[in-house]
Amino acid sequence: MPRVRQTAVPGTIFGIPRKDGKIVMGQVLEEWFPGVMCIAVFEYVSSPSEEIKLSVLPLSTVISVTSTASSAITKGHWAAIGSLPLLVDPRFSPHRNFAAPKYVGAEWHSSVMIEDLVNAHFGLSTWEPYPGMPGHLRSLIFSG
Repeated sequence: MPRVRQTAVPGTIFGIPRKDGKIVMGQVLEEWFPGVMCIAVFEYVSSPSEEIKLSVLPLSTVISVTSTASSAITKGHWAAIGSLPLLVDPRFSPHRNFAAPKYVGAEWHSSVMIEDLVNAHFGLSTWEPYPGMPGHLRSLIFSG
């Protein structure tokens, strides 16, 4: 089945797929560079057959505040589920330290790396999937 084009704007709630078929909720915080968005990833886990209760998302722990390509949502790889007011202050975004001049030095991560982070956080895969990059996934954990 072809994926449907979706929008990724601040407040958009989306699902990140896990290896076990469940999804973890995330929220778009802001777009800070063309095609790059800052997201918050939450510990809220849902099964595709369960009703997603967005009302409990604000009570969920934040796993990570990081950046990725907006195409993960706009091309339908991560399903847009709804929208809520921002649950995490975008000022926690790591890229903010690089705003001037022109975000030189700011990082963003592939959707695959964000999925690896989610799977490692829930014990579904290793924390060290990238040779030569020890500790990289752990460095994406939110500590605010």
